[in-house]
Amino acid sequence: MGCGENIQSNNDLIIVDVSKSYPKKELILQDFMDVEYVALETTDEFLTQGLVQDVGKEYILATNRNNDGDIFIFDRKTGKGVRKINRRGQGAEEYARINEIILDENNGEIFVKSPGNKILVYDLYGKFKRCLSLDREVSSIFDYDKDNLICYDMSDYHSKGEDRTKSYQNRMEVSPVIFLFLSKRLIHQL
Repeated sequence: MGCGENIQSNNDLIIVDVSKSYPKKELILQDFMDVEYVALETTDEFLTQGLVQDVGKEYILATNRNNDGDIFIFDRKTGKGVRKINRRGQGAEEYARINEIILDENNGEIFVKSPGNKILVYDLYGKFKRCLSLDREVSSIFDYDKDNLICYDMSDYHSKGEDRTKSYQNRMEVSPVIFLFLSKRLIHQL
């Protein structure tokens, strides 16, 4: 800004005062975002309940709602099934359950958050690569950059004796949220 002009450029950060009350306004997603619809292939091999876990530039990752361990990898542009992997089990290189999946296309990796505060890392073909060592409970995990994930730290929430059945989203409205960076390279020896 200069010489008294009060014009906001397209590159300026938009700031919303969350303490103010604003009138309700109906927004149409297509008016401010690019929306694309990708029909996922449905064949005997790629029959999924369509719980989309992550979307990258090249791939869409989906699972079944019944948590059978299947991870479906679809081509993002065509929706065609690329491969299905399943590493569910009780072994050191397997997940007992899928809580979250994070896609890192730049490094060709899939991060599977499983119970027991561990994140198992696989390549895009399902080959085990490593296990990330976590010393706390985390959720809402996202790919941040080539070396780190970012996630919500649940350990603070649970250490204060809060009822574990209470939704942490409801709690976030009244208290600060603690986010952590997790190195993608912290290896837990199996």
